[in-house]
Amino acid sequence: MPADEAGHQLQTLLARSAALHADMLQVRVEGQTIYIRGLVDSRLEYSEIDSLIVAVPGAHIVNETVVSDTGA
Repeated sequence: MPADEAGHQLQTLLARSAALHADMLQVRVEGQTIYIRGLVDSRLEYSEIDSLIVAVPGAHIVNETVVSDTGA
């Protein structure tokens, strides 16, 4: 799957996840790598992103999200 298509698929999965504030996340495609950046409130949300990453087969995705200081 081309990186642009995989990036769009990942963005859709993030937006549909009830556990995440997708508007706080950015998906950027550079070459064949997809980067997710943003701030999440908890390690649970960070884990949710990791779960969604594996749902996009064949893509090289880098999770650069940060758990806020107030997150558990």
